[in-house]
Amino acid sequence: ESLIPALKELLATTLQRALGDKQHRIRGMAASHLGALQDLSVAPLLVKALEDDHAYVRACAALGLGRLRATEARERLKAVMEHDWDQTVRSRAREALERMQK
Repeated sequence: ESLIPALKELLATTLQRALGDKQHRIRGMAASHLGALQDLSVAPLLVKALEDDHAYVRACAALGLGRLRATEARERLKAVMEHDWDQTVRSRAREALERMQK
């Protein structure tokens, strides 16, 4: 059990660095997995990832925010749900908002 905080910190640091990767799949997986860590301190990183050039990354960031139930991102997710050009991103933002209401 004493290793859990150290492992969580290592994973969070690794995934945060991956958000800056050149490959969109790496950035997307990092965003998705950051949400699974259940650490609200990464929410600002995921909100920033909602602005990524690639739709896959934006969709994964929305998914991550939903997993975190990061209510502070609610307004940004609403804007993404209404205005993003990609249907999958809009759908993931809607799913994230629905998750926050449960």
